[in-house]
Order: sequence, then C-alpha cells, then structure tokens
Amino acid sequence: MKKISRSKIAILLNDNARNVNDSVKKEVESLIPRENIFYTKSLEEADITIAKILHEGYSHVFTGGGDGTLVYFLNRMKEIKKSAKLKVKLPTVGILRLGTGNAVAIYTNSGKKIADDLKTILKGGAYKTQKIPLINVNNKYFTFAGFGIDALILNDYDAVKKKIKNRFLRWPFIGLKGYFTVALGITMPKTFFSKRPIVEIYANSDNVYRASFSKGFEKVEVKKGDLIFKGPFSILVLGTTPYYGYGLKLLPFVGKKEKTFQIKIINLHPIQMPIEVLRAWNGKYENSNYAHDFLLEDVTVKFSEDVPFQIAGEAAGYVKETRISLSHEDVNFIEFRE
Repeated sequence: MKKISRSKIAILLNDNARNVNDSVKKEVESLIPRENIFYTKSLEEADITIAKILHEGYSHVFTGGGDGTLVYFLNRMKEIKKSAKLKVKLPTVGILRLGTGNAVAIYTNSGKKIADDLKTILKGGAYKTQKIPLINVNNKYFTFAGFGIDALILNDYDAVKKKIKNRFLRWPFIGLKGYFTVALGITMPKTFFSKRPIVEIYANSDNVYRASFSKGFEKVEVKKGDLIFKGPFSILVLGTTPYYGYGLKLLPFVGKKEKTFQIKIINLHPIQMPIEVLRAWNGKYENSNYAHDFLLEDVTVKFSEDVPFQIAGEAAGYVKETRISLSHEDVNFIEFRE
C-alpha cells in the first residue's frame, strides 16, 4: 500500500494524560520528526495546535487519548476550519490507543502498542481508510452517546474521582472496574425505586428501520413528524460505531443501512442490568422484552423529564428534548487490518 510521508504526519498528544509517559514519547520521537509532534497541556494549546495542523496542510493526524479526546479534536477541527474559512480537506485521523474506553480505537483496530501502528503506516503496511459518519446534536459531533442511567453512572463516576485525591484510594475507581464499582455501589441503589422516564422518538426523515438478528431489517413506513417509538427506558444509546467503550458491542447493526445511525432503547430494572450487559457484550444477544433497535437518519427525541446525557463517555448535562441527525460530513479514519 501507499506509504505516507513522515513530513505529512502530525502527532497530537495530551501531555497531561496518564498514558502519555516518557516511554511513549521516546517511541514516537524515534519514528516521527520532532517538529511534527505536538504535546499540549491545556485546551487552549490544543486549539492552537489544531489550527496549525490545518493551516500547514498535514494529510494525516494521529491523536492519542480516549473517545472524549477524539470528540474534542474532531469538533475543534470542524469549528476552526469554519471560523478561519479554510478551504482545506480535513486530514485523515489515526487513533493512538492511549485512552480508557477506546470505542473508536477498537473499531478501527488500533493496537495497544502505538509504535507498531506508526511503523505499519510508515512502511506502507496493511491499513486502509474508513469513512465513519458523525452524529450531530446541537452542533456537537460524535460517534456515540447515551441518555439515562449510563450517563448518570458517568456523573457519579466523575464525582467520586474528584472527591478522592489519594491515588491508592482511587485505584478501585479507575477504568472499567471503577465504572462497575460506581454503577453497583452508588448509581444502582439511587435508581432502584425510581420510576423510569418515558421517551418518544419522532421521525424527521423516512429512512427508518427496525433491526434484529431474528427478523433482519424491517422498513418502518413513516413521514416527517410521525411517532416511531414511545415507552419507558433505562438507557438509550446511539452511535455510528458498534462499540460503546471497553469492547462492549451494544450497537451491532451500525453500518448495515446507508445514511443511518443506530439507536438501542433498553428498559431494565437496575438489578437486571449487570447480567444483561454481560450477556450482550459481544453484540450477538437480543431480547425483545427489554430492548428495541432502530436504524435512523434524523429524529427528534422527547423525554418525560430531564434525563442525563453523555457524549463519548463524557458527561454532557441533562436533556428533555433534542434533535439527533446524521452529519453530512464524514471523517476518514485509518483502519488497521491484517
């Protein structure tokens, strides 16, 4: 395959990230010219660097971090390009797997040894580019998000990490184990006796399908403004990548119909969630008693009350009504395949 010139590759790393250590820096600097590697310590520095990358015409940008870091990078690229009126193509994005959830990194088969990924690219090895559509909510672009208990868990997770400063005491609350510790110990008891909110989903286009393993894809005949679904829910997840962080394949029908993203509506009592989530880990499990899957292009969701919202594993406040649509601008990602 075609090699990428080292001079056209930019590396953007958060210098405050836990996984961006001296060993990682040494590996990267042995492969890429030092002037093409940008370490940032703040959002302001990151914005300046993104503007420089766009102005100087880098063809490929590797960014290190998790899904939240990636979403920030993608949104700022689009915003800076628009505000500066730059008539340039957005660079192809490669992901260095240095985050926690890594949903998009897993989808693009990014390896845990980032130097190996860079070597593959530089040698013209086995990789290709893949267009991944983005979802738009209030001009915020992302590849996955969620409403309900999963977002509430993230709120509690962030609150615990902020309160506990000692790194030894924080150990049980870091990464996937921390997510489950908070979910089981804090969030679930809070929601045990709570009444689940109602969600209504309305069509803004006629590109709507029901999806299941047993029945396949069923076209839903709707016109703009029609109600697609109404019912109680505990979690509503959506995305254009099948993974929901940590390798959890909650959205297995992504990409099965053109110009769509997937929504999964889950209605479970908190006590049922841990077992059912584990059963659904590989994406092949379904249960029509509690889960409903749709492929859609443009919808409005309305909730019976304000519900917590998360974008790419980062808490994003509370929402009662919003429009969710597929972006018209895809982003090219480097996809590693043997």
